[in-house]
Amino acid sequence: EDAERETILAAAKACAAVERSDRDRRNALVLPEPVQELQYLLAKARESVRSDREVALAVVSGHGEFLAKFDDALRDDIEVATVAVTNSTQALKCVGEGLRADKDFVLSVVRRDGYALRFVSKVWRR
Repeated sequence: EDAERETILAAAKACAAVERSDRDRRNALVLPEPVQELQYLLAKARESVRSDREVALAVVSGHGEFLAKFDDALRDDIEVATVAVTNSTQALKCVGEGLRADKDFVLSVVRRDGYALRFVSKVWRR
């Protein structure tokens, strides 16, 4: 379990290095190999790893959309969610429903990027 956790943390670090050095590939159809590896590791990770706050913060700081791979408690954690949406506005669709319905949280995201309105809770679409 600790080995799996450390492997995912190392993969997240490797992805951050790739993203910092190659921003143009961020929107590419084919993800860089380290990102594909991280995605694979998260898909098969144990529940204990997918509920680990440190792992979640390390991963979403580089790939906010990977918030969807973590358990509901972390998707509703305001710090984890804020890091995720700061990295990728599209991560708002992965944030827990409670936070997507939270006026202050949603406004802080939308102020940064109006595109985020596409991912807000149905509560705000009336």
